[in-house]
Amino acid sequence: MLRYSLGEEDAARAIETAVSKALEAGELTADLAGNATPLTTSEMGDKIAAYVSEA
Repeated sequence: MLRYSLGEEDAARAIETAVSKALEAGELTADLAGNATPLTTSEMGDKIAAYVSEA
């Protein structure tokens, strides 16, 4: 939506990069964690927001 409806390419890219970093770091929600300890949705949102802030 940010990219296609609002034309916010930079914001969309920042969020996509943050999500990739979180996943690469093993930060996963229950639907992806398998046997690992999952993060709550809120915790994952906080992690992604932190990665966006670092950019």
